[in-house]
Parts: sequence; C-alpha cells; structure tokens
Amino acid sequence: MAIKIVKHKSNSTSTETNTVFSKIKKVQESVDKTKNLKVVVYGRSGTGKTTFSGTFPKPLLHIVCSSIGLNESIPLAKIDGIYDFLLEKGEELLEIPTIVEEMSFKTVVLDHATGLQDLILKEILGVEEIIQQKNFGMVTQAQYGQLTFQMKQILYKLLSCNCNVVVVSQEKEIVVDEVSGLLTPYVSTALTPSVSSWLHAAADFMLHTYIKQKTSKVATKVGKSEVEIEKAVSGYSFCIHIAPNPVFVTKIRTQEQKELPEYIENPTYEKLLELVR
Repeated sequence: MAIKIVKHKSNSTSTETNTVFSKIKKVQESVDKTKNLKVVVYGRSGTGKTTFSGTFPKPLLHIVCSSIGLNESIPLAKIDGIYDFLLEKGEELLEIPTIVEEMSFKTVVLDHATGLQDLILKEILGVEEIIQQKNFGMVTQAQYGQLTFQMKQILYKLLSCNCNVVVVSQEKEIVVDEVSGLLTPYVSTALTPSVSSWLHAAADFMLHTYIKQKTSKVATKVGKSEVEIEKAVSGYSFCIHIAPNPVFVTKIRTQEQKELPEYIENPTYEKLLELVR
C-alpha cells in the first residue's frame, strides 16, 4: 500500500521541517544505482591485496601510504592507466574527492589504511617513526580519541568519492566474546577497534586475501571401495574469502540474500561485480 506523506499546515512550520519532508523517498529512488564499489581488502603481506586492487577500472589513483613507499606499486608496474600518489600528510586525503572529480578517476586505492593510521599517530605524537611497543605506550586516552576521529574523518571523505574505492589494510587478531552458537570471527583489519568496526559498517565489501595450496583429486582405494581424496600438488593460487567465515571478518552487501562461494580464486573486479549482479 502506498503511503501518502501529509504536510501539516501550521504557521509554525519551519524551513527545516520542509527539508526533512523533501528527504523522504522510496528506497528504489534513493539507492545509488551506479556500479561504484566500496571495498575493504585486508590480509598478510604478499597475499595479493595490491594486485587485486589493480584490476579495478582505470584511470586508477593509487595512494601509497606504507613503510616501503612507492615499492608498494611494483605489482601494478605493467598495468596501464594507474597513477601513483605518495601520501606525506594525513590531511592530503581530504582533497582526494576534488581530485577524483577534476581528473575523472574511476577508482581510488588507499594502500594501506594501517600505514595511514601510523602516519596520523606520528603527527599526533610529533615523532619520526612509530615503534609499536614503545610509542603506543606513550599515547594518552585523549590522543587515541584524536587518532580515531581523524581516521574516521579521512576514511569517510575517501569512501564518499564518486568512484570505486578500495581500502587496503594489513590484518590482525581482535578480541571477541566467546558466544556459543554464533559466528565470531577474530581476524580483521589492523586498525584501532573503533576505526575497524566503523570501517566494517561503512564498506560494501570486507574481503580477506590469502594464498591457497593447489590440490588435485586422486582416486584412492579404501578396502574394496575407491574414493576420491584431495591431495596437495605443486603450485598455489591467490584467493579472497567471500562467505561468512569463523576466523576472518567478511561481508558482501547485495540487494538479495544468496548462497556465496567460500572464496574466489585469482580475484578480480569483474568477478566481484558478478556477485553483486
């Protein structure tokens, strides 16, 4: 049944109230119909995070923020249409939406958020390097609050870009409450708990990268019967976890519930887009 929104006539009706009425729309009208994806991909070093991000539409702006600098771009060196930007100050990211609009980038990649967090913490503490064991012990509660606020502000601005956005992060174990019968994954992005939880909710996709040993089905005789078992063979493939997982935090936001594959082998933007379709 259609709902009719009635505006009450009153001399006290304010401009603000009229603005609220104007914001109420049917879901079909308000949902963004573009194919822009907001993706968080995390995992250990060398598991294909940067390579996966390089499969997204071009031109692509690759924002490098890590301890190894532009060496982070080596997996993208042979791909045309990718531009590097070495981040030196956290506040520089606030200008990215304007740059995306003016230069018509189709994808922005932050590589990586863990490095951004270290950069902002260095700026707050006024130190040259972050030595985890020492520097984090120096951080006051107020400074943690400042770090969290700045990270959320910057990441919000980045995710608001009118293009595909990929946020790369390292991984770490998180503390979860043991609850019987519920899926409680305990490996997520290597960020402060508050920022990690916020980013999980803000993104459309949370994907975990890993390297899988290749296997082959081999017929084996067991008694009088012959069964097939999987046996490790030479070689490996890069994968991302897709479906809900007991260990790794994952998420896919789609318009309908569907059975998801456990993982995607040699993941690409097109394979991910196919899941949305």
